[in-house]
Amino acid sequence: MALIFDAVDRAQRSFKDTTILDDLRKQKVIELHFLRDAMIIGENCSAMDVMRWDYAVLAAKAYVTSSSENVKRSYHFKLENGEIVGEAPLGYLNVRDEHDKSMVIIDKERAPLVKKCKEWGLTSKRYGKPINKAQIHRMLKPPLLR
Repeated sequence: MALIFDAVDRAQRSFKDTTILDDLRKQKVIELHFLRDAMIIGENCSAMDVMRWDYAVLAAKAYVTSSSENVKRSYHFKLENGEIVGEAPLGYLNVRDEHDKSMVIIDKERAPLVKKCKEWGLTSKRYGKPINKAQIHRMLKPPLLR
């Protein structure tokens, strides 16, 4: 069976996957085709082809690691500058200031309901389930202290 991918990085991003796929290749269960990389990894491929595959996986892993670091750096930068990342919790609203910086403000309509949520049967915005104590605690805690 042939598995066809646009490129190695679309198929896998770690060497853990490589060992599984390579075992299947050696057992003649699969053949891997990477179109953009112009590479076929099958039962008769050379050691040089396997090495090219390993290098492509290494590059994909480096890309994923670098992307992860960039996201974390951006996340921390936003928090340090008073911005919130993601959707505001119930009782708050996501808004943008005059400089297009994201901010969280108190939702004047829903915030008072948070304190009476159990009594009134308030449910979450996303799932419609009753609010629990942990969610109430998270909602009442200032966004930058979460």
